Amino acid sequence: MPNFGKKIKDFTTSVFGIGETQRRMAKSAVKMIIGDMVTLHDEFKKYRGTGALFFTPHDPLNSSYVTLQELVNDKSVAEEMCDENIARFLDTLIKLLQKHEGKSQPIVVLCNDVGFSVHVLDLNEADERIDKVADAAS
Repeated sequence: MPNFGKKIKDFTTSVFGIGETQRRMAKSAVKMIIGDMVTLHDEFKKYRGTGALFFTPHDPLNSSYVTLQELVNDKSVAEEMCDENIARFLDTLIKLLQKHEGKSQPIVVLCNDVGFSVHVLDLNEADERIDKVADAAS
């Protein structure tokens, strides 16, 4: 089994631990990406309704916004196809969206080769975490 803790530490050190100037630039870049995700989510929510931003970090142009109703429809398709894992994931995501429907925190699903991870973004908390990771790496 791979040592993910070491891999994450090595990654953060390579991104944030180069030098003070590079560390500040990396912190700013990460914060801008998160800010862009929040802006994208808010714009889509304004025009399309409640939903989640499916963000693909390695290919951001293929990211998309999926509304709550589209997720309900997709869950039905997954159930018809007997794909229990996707149906369970969509059910969890739907419940999370319903729980946060009146709140301003965007819900972002990060997509990668391994799978999906769901995040409720809080800009203040994200800012603190980025600073903490960057400071630990330097």
